[in-house]
This record gives sequence, C-alpha cells and structure tokens, in this order.
Amino acid sequence: MPDEILQTHKLLPRCEEELAKRFTVHRLHEAADKDTMIAELAPRVRAIAGGNVDAALMDRLPKLEIIANFGVGYDSIDTAAAKARNIRVTNTPNVLNDAVAELTLGMMIGLARRIPHTIVPALLVLAGGYTLRWLMVNAGQMSEIVQTAAR
Repeated sequence: MPDEILQTHKLLPRCEEELAKRFTVHRLHEAADKDTMIAELAPRVRAIAGGNVDAALMDRLPKLEIIANFGVGYDSIDTAAAKARNIRVTNTPNVLNDAVAELTLGMMIGLARRIPHTIVPALLVLAGGYTLRWLMVNAGQMSEIVQTAAR
C-alpha cells in the first residue's frame, strides 16, 4: 500500500496527478470536517504536501516526517516547530527566477519607452483598481521598485 500524505491546499492539476500516482492523497482542504479527517489519518500520515502547517497540526500527526511546500518560500510553515520535532521542510526555490527576469526586462523596455508613465496609470484608473490621486502619490515609489529590479 502506498504511503499516505495530507494535501493542505489545492495544487496545480499536474502536481496533484503525479502525487496520486505515487501516494494515497488525502485532501484536507476539501474535507467537510477537517478535525475528524486528521484524527482518522493521524497514525498513518507521514508527509504533508502544501503549506499552512502550524505546530498544532504537527502535534496531531505523530508519524509526520516531511512537509513539502509547493512554492518558493515556506513562511506558512512553523519551521521552528518542525525543527523541534525533527520534521524536514522543503520548498521549490528558484522556480520563479526566469519569469521574474522576463518581467523585469519587459518593465525595463517599458520604462525606456515611457509606457508605464502613460498607459499603465490610465489602465489602472479605468479598471477601478486605483484612483488618480493614489497613482500621483505613489508614482515615484513605483519607479523606485522598477529601478531596483533593474539593478
């Protein structure tokens, strides 16, 4: 019988498919009664796929060995509690580097052509996300962020 894991939140469909091929996956985020599900699975769950893991959840899973977070960071996992319980915590570092680099280059090109100074504020105001006053107050700050990314 495959190892049983607890999935704490929705993942990309491809990830969920691959996990299901290798493990018995219990989707905590879909459970009507999360406490009952955890109580029933506690003696068998050895791994968590996902984040939002605090010390209380770790305490309820005595056989927990690893928390594999799908994402760059692990700020939604109580790493101090995991370390105290000898539970490994993993994440997926560097997976966004290419995308961020591409966006940065696009923003640099946009700045060189002054696109953000004309089109973007107009679109933001039209979309109702920001007022013209907010954009005027924060325009300098937005330019600083882009300049920092360019360095």
